[in-house]
Amino acid sequence: APAGHQALPLMQGDFSIKQLREGMHLHCTDLVHLQPLTTRSVLPGRCMKVLLKLEGNAQVRLGRQMLPLDAGCAGHACPKGAVVWLDGPEEFERCCNAGCRQRMVVVTLAPEWFASAQMLEFFTPDPLVVRVWAPTPRAIAIAEQLLHPAVFEGPMHSLYLESRVLELVAEAFSQTILANQGMPPGLRPNEYARACRLRGLLDSGQ
Repeated sequence: APAGHQALPLMQGDFSIKQLREGMHLHCTDLVHLQPLTTRSVLPGRCMKVLLKLEGNAQVRLGRQMLPLDAGCAGHACPKGAVVWLDGPEEFERCCNAGCRQRMVVVTLAPEWFASAQMLEFFTPDPLVVRVWAPTPRAIAIAEQLLHPAVFEGPMHSLYLESRVLELVAEAFSQTILANQGMPPGLRPNEYARACRLRGLLDSGQ
C-alpha cells in the first residue's frame, strides 16, 4: 500500500478459498478496495485455472502476460472469462485502484482432478497459455450463485458448490479446449466429451 496508508483498512468484503475435491479449489472474491493496492505472489505450477470476472478493472499480470480481465465497474461492467494453463511456477501481480469493486470466481484444477475425471488427455499445459472465453448469461448466473451460495450445511454445501463449478468448467472448456481439439460439427460439447471418454475406455481394454 502507499506510504502512510499501512495502518488503514485495505479492503472490505468477502474472500474465500475452498477445496471441493482433491485437485479442485474454488476461490471467490467480492470486495471493495479502500486503498490503492498492489499484491504480488508466486503461483504454483502444473494446474489449470478457469477465471470469470463479473466486475472489476484491476490490472493482472501473470509471468510476462497481462490477463484480459478488465470487466469494468458498476453499471458498465462486462464479465470476462479466461482459461490459464500453468506448467511451472509463475509470478502473479495485481494492481487495484481505491474504490473499485472486484467480483470474481477462480476455479483451480490440478492434474489429480483431471485423472479422477478421466480427462488427462485434456491436461497438456505449455509453460503459460491464456485463452479467452465469453461467459454466457448462464455462466454469469452460476458465478453469482458461487459468490452468494444457497444456504446448506455440511456435505450438501460442498455438493452444491461443486455442481455449479462443474457446470462453469464445462462451459469454459467447450469454448477453449474442445474448440481447439477439432470437435466434429453437429456434436454438442457434452456429447463430444462423452465420445472421448468412450474412446478412451475402448482403447484401455477395460
